[in-house]
Amino acid sequence: MTTVLTTPADTAPTGTTTGPAAPTTAPAVPEQRCTARPRLRRVRYEPEPEDVVPPRTGRGTAWPGAAPAPPPPSTFAAAAERRATERELAARRRAGTTMRLVVEVVDGRRPVRQLHGLVGPRVLRYVTAAILAPHARRATARLTSVHVSLPARDCAEVTAVCSMGGRVRAIAARLELSGPLPGEWTCTALRVL
Repeated sequence: MTTVLTTPADTAPTGTTTGPAAPTTAPAVPEQRCTARPRLRRVRYEPEPEDVVPPRTGRGTAWPGAAPAPPPPSTFAAAAERRATERELAARRRAGTTMRLVVEVVDGRRPVRQLHGLVGPRVLRYVTAAILAPHARRATARLTSVHVSLPARDCAEVTAVCSMGGRVRAIAARLELSGPLPGEWTCTALRVL
């Protein structure tokens, strides 16, 4: 079944015969233009809270155009500083222990073998030669003070004051970070003045 659109002009009067009916196309309808004008409305815009409040940074509020906040301290720099502090504390502990043992070995209260691992072979020979003879021991030797400075990351300079044989003496020493185990300080030079 086919539906044909017809217009009143296409219909023939009754009683007349026409030939076969051919489908006709409907005439084009003129395009209607929209005569209504678009309506514009004002919208009240309220910004979201995060648009108003500036983001927080490390040292306060950063407004647009403000100077940037300083960067946080580097974790690498903090780790390097922590390692330097630990190295300095280890050098101070080892210097105090070594100087105390040297004074007691020179005084004859300890055997020389207790210095093994703390001092190098040259220092061991020097301390062995510096041991006081029994008749020279007037009073017990004691360590008065120890001062440590680190001119480089792998060496420490030590100065100590002690009373030995009834006299006040000074000890100058050098410690190096070259022990048998990693991170150990060894006394490589020593002089009793």
